[in-house]
Order: sequence, then C-alpha cells, then structure tokens
Amino acid sequence: MNCPMLKGLVKVLKYDALSTLFSAIAVLCYLRYRTASPSSSKVFPLASIGFFAALAYLEKDSTISNAVLILLIETTLIPFSSADGRAALLRLTRFLGVVALSFLVTSFVASPLYWRHPREISTLFSSVGPYLVNVPMGLALLGTVVLASLYILVPMIRPVWPARIGLPVFQKAVLLFLTAAVGVFAVLSVIFQENLIFDPTIAGNDLHPADLAARSIYVSKPIAFSSITTLDQSAWITHAKVLFGIIRTLFYTLPEITVVMIVTAAPLFLFLSRNDEYLFKSHAATLLLLMAVPAATLLAYAIGDVPFDPKYLVLVSLLLTIYGTFPALVALAKAPPRVPATTAYLLVTCAVLWTAFEAAPTNLRYKNILRDRTVENASAIDMNHYIWWMWPGWGETTYFISRYLEKNADRPAKIAFDNRRPFYTSPSLNWIQLDFDQCQSLDDLRAILNATAVADSDFLVVSKNMANRRWCLNQILRQMRDKAVYVDRQQGFDYGWLFRYSDVQRTFQH
Repeated sequence: MNCPMLKGLVKVLKYDALSTLFSAIAVLCYLRYRTASPSSSKVFPLASIGFFAALAYLEKDSTISNAVLILLIETTLIPFSSADGRAALLRLTRFLGVVALSFLVTSFVASPLYWRHPREISTLFSSVGPYLVNVPMGLALLGTVVLASLYILVPMIRPVWPARIGLPVFQKAVLLFLTAAVGVFAVLSVIFQENLIFDPTIAGNDLHPADLAARSIYVSKPIAFSSITTLDQSAWITHAKVLFGIIRTLFYTLPEITVVMIVTAAPLFLFLSRNDEYLFKSHAATLLLLMAVPAATLLAYAIGDVPFDPKYLVLVSLLLTIYGTFPALVALAKAPPRVPATTAYLLVTCAVLWTAFEAAPTNLRYKNILRDRTVENASAIDMNHYIWWMWPGWGETTYFISRYLEKNADRPAKIAFDNRRPFYTSPSLNWIQLDFDQCQSLDDLRAILNATAVADSDFLVVSKNMANRRWCLNQILRQMRDKAVYVDRQQGFDYGWLFRYSDVQRTFQH
C-alpha cells in the first residue's frame, strides 16, 4: 500500500529508506510492549525499541524525534496504568533505562568511529540542536511540570475515581473524537486547497524580513535553509496553520484507498465492537496507540516550525496506513460467509495496484484525486509561498524531457538545464548546467543566456522546484510557459518545461 511513496523515497533519497523502516519497526515494538500480557517478558520489546531507534538515528538524525515521542507517550501513560506512585516511578525507571541502554550500546557497536575514538560518543546528539531552535522553552518547561504532576496527582485520584468512568469509557471518547476530527479535516482538505505557508528566505520574492519584523509578523528561525511564516503576528496561529497544512499534505499524497481507510478507521472499529466487549478490550488500545505516534509527530512538527514536505512524512504515512488497515482487517475477519473476504482483498489489491501504476513513471510523491490540479500547477510561478509542502521534486523532470528529445529532436542537440542531469543521457544529447543562483535581474539573465559556452544551445529545461526559488527562471516561466515545446506532466501536475533556446533569447533580448 505504501509502494508509491516508498519507491520515490528509495530512488531519490537512498539514505532515508532504512531509517524510515527502522523507525516504523521501533513503533511496532513499542506497541508489542504496551499490548503484551502482564505475564510476558517486557525486556526484549523494550530493548528492541532502543535497537531499532538507534539504527534509524544513525542513518537519519531527525528520526530521534520518533524515539523521543515514544518516550513521552509512555512517560505520560505510566501513571494511569500503575497501582501507586512508587510503582509508576519504578516502571518509568525500567522503561527509560532499558531503552536508553539499548540505544547507546547499538549506536556504539554499529559505529566503528566510536571503537577507535570512544570519547566521540559524547557527540552522538550534536546534530539534534538545530531542529529545536523554534521550540518555546516555556512550553518545554510546562510539559515537564505537567508530567511531574501526573506522577503525584494520578495515584492520589485513582482510589476515589468513579468506577463507571473507566478505561473503556475514555477509549470510546477518544475514538469518537478521532471520528469527528479526521472527518472534519478530510472535508476541510477538499474545500480549502490554497497554500497558507510562506517562505521569506527565497531571494527575489516579495517577502522582506525587515518589513515582516516591522509589522511584528512571526517568522520561524531558519532550519535547513528555510523559514516559514503564515503572515500572522501570533506564533500559535502560525503553528495551527502549519499543522493544518501538514494534515492536508497527507490527505493529498496518500493513495485514495488509504485515505478512505484512515477516515473510516475509528467509526468502523466502534461499529464492529458495539456488541463485542472482548474485541474492544483487546484491540482499542492498539488502535489508539497506532494513531498516537503519527499524531504526536505532526504536532511536534508544527510546534517546532520544522520545514516539512511529503518525503519527510513517509514514516507518518506508513503508521497511518497501518492505523487505517487495522480495523479493515478486523472487519474482514468478522465478515459473514456470504461476503467472501477474498473478494474484498482483491478489490483493495486492485486499488493499490492502480495507484502504483499511476505513480510508476515518476520518482515524485504520489498525489491523489483530492488535490486540485489547477491550484497546484499555479504554484510553479509563486515565489512567495513554501511550495515544498507538496514536494515539487529535485529536478528529476530532466529524465522524461530527455526521453522526449531522443524521439523528437534533431541530433546531436545541446540542452541547457537548471538543476539535475537526467538519470540516463543519450550520447547524442549534450547536457550543460546553468547556474542561476545569483541571477536577480534581466541583465543577469541576458548575460547567462548569451555566455559563449551556452549561447548556441538548442533547448533550455526549467524545472518547477528551481523556478520557484530562482528569480530569473521564475521570469522565464512567467513570460513563456505557454511557449514550451514539451511539458513534463505527471498525474496532471506540471514539473518541468522544455523551451527552444532561441525563443528564450529572443524573448529577453531587450
């Protein structure tokens, strides 16, 4: 079910592939620990959490957020499932101790650098700091106080807590809330398609940091060379809009069948367990925990103002897919004989295969039918907004343009391009990269176009991701988009344009 997004991740971001899978395994190990019977051993699942979290972190440092969220979720739940305060502290100490020890041992054993220089292990978390520059210290302090209060207050309240308001009642309330919240977000995602997030770091756009500061507009501190703002003065309004943007990203980029399963997961489970107390008690906690980690991840992204895009949400997508599939599998298991489960499996398989084939020609993230093609294509000439929320790619479009030229251009041909060389290049096509990084005026553009090395080029490739953040390429696209001899269009979305070089020179000659 995750083929469309994992394929693009593996092909384009090879270093991220294993960290995504290891992080998902760490979450499932935590579910195993949380849902195991009281008599079973808990040490192995705990050690597995630290083991897989460490392997994920060694490949991609940002995955430490996944491990931290697991620790925070468990730290929050322990007081509610312990007999008294002392038992809660003992469970917390064991959980943190085993997971942390497993994490550190795995990191040491898997890193030959630490064998040769053991003291270097003190730098294991040195790269994490930049991800936290936008996290309010007051919020971190408040969270610490709230967690400490739980370990004091919950054991005091438990003896006098009404028996009729037990765990099942709370779980049903949360599932009802999920039903309403996911349904509302699904409807809003279809109705409101406009991008709410701006990026003031793009040189040449209309967002000047000094002007924004004079108007007291909140702008996040840069992370990975990007800052985000929603042009609001309140940081919390910005966080809320960013969260809405992330949620819409997921609704637009997950396969259609997955979206349906996620939206219907909570109400379907409530319906299936309405007269089955055993089913509810045995599976409600698992379903809620499957949603807890991705929900906490999205909230952390929003509060930390971390620049996001669909390729970095693959882990969240994976976990949400598992969340959505779980009640569907329960339903198939309970289906009466007159509704063969095999038929349902085949229908789901057909839907998944259709998605996979639809996304097959591209390494870009899959986009489903919920996303408005017109709105998305208009973002190509918009330098103010943060277009990465829908992942325009890194210039992979040159490969498909190269295939077009092989069939239709007189050869040999000389092609100037803006970012990435094709995966495969025909010997009869000569590719030359142009540097538009410092191009901020029409005079600069003319100088680049008429440079001796490229002046005799036959074609120019402009990709969407560069036209959004390079002023001169943006001008070419604004004035000449309708003159492109070929447009790389995937699933109805425009990612690259091929122009005759002479047409571009003529347009900007004066």
